[in-house]
Amino acid sequence: MPEHIRDRGFTLIEVLIAMALFAIGMLAVAGMFMLQTRGTAFAGGASVANNLAVQRIEQVMNTPVASLAVTFPSPQFLTANGAACAAATSPPCYSVAMDYPAGGPGGTTAVRVTVGWVDQIGGAHSFTMTTLRF
Repeated sequence: MPEHIRDRGFTLIEVLIAMALFAIGMLAVAGMFMLQTRGTAFAGGASVANNLAVQRIEQVMNTPVASLAVTFPSPQFLTANGAACAAATSPPCYSVAMDYPAGGPGGTTAVRVTVGWVDQIGGAHSFTMTTLRF
């Protein structure tokens, strides 16, 4: 057989090796996609938790210190828009708990808000924010 005819195309081994390398590359991309999806789910929950904590801190600043525990029973279960919900329901229900650690400096009252949630893949997370009330 002339030499120029033998050099045409790819052998079966070359094609199989190329397909194997392509498959390994696609598995790596699929793994990164799953990691990105989990990160996005966590970031969404963390953003809502932060907003709920900031909202509660703002409400605390407009409430007399003596009536904080009565006004904001702990824990409360809220949706992303602040509406009441039952624990462990869908859409995600966030647990908002408040406590009052030992007094702050100069006669202030420390107020700690902890927002907890379970993400879409079942991981439990929490976000805590603390402020001082005069």
